[in-house]
Amino acid sequence: MNMRKELEKFIQSRHILETSQEMFKMNFDSYREEEQEEFDRHFGVFREELLEAYIQSVQFVLGKYPKWFAVSGSPDWDEEYVAVVIKMVYNEKEIGDYKICFDRDGEVIDDYFVMY
Repeated sequence: MNMRKELEKFIQSRHILETSQEMFKMNFDSYREEEQEEFDRHFGVFREELLEAYIQSVQFVLGKYPKWFAVSGSPDWDEEYVAVVIKMVYNEKEIGDYKICFDRDGEVIDDYFVMY
């Protein structure tokens, strides 16, 4: 089994990159409107042409929650998902990431911003 080819097949067949970019745009606009005070702290007077957002990584994640630290023998993974991380650069400075997670069916199960 070639993990890279399997992941690429999953990404393509479920339109993971396209969905990630669409959700980033939608959630960024919501963040701008709904969290205006916090948004202004990070961006000041926002100028869209100064924002660069690009896909930094696609990750297949196995997780053991909440007892990830108590692994004895072979771990029994509680969760698995594919995560896409979009890096945000504003005015030539890295300011944060947007992470979106997909289940095995390609459905969004979580997404969030991490601002620096």
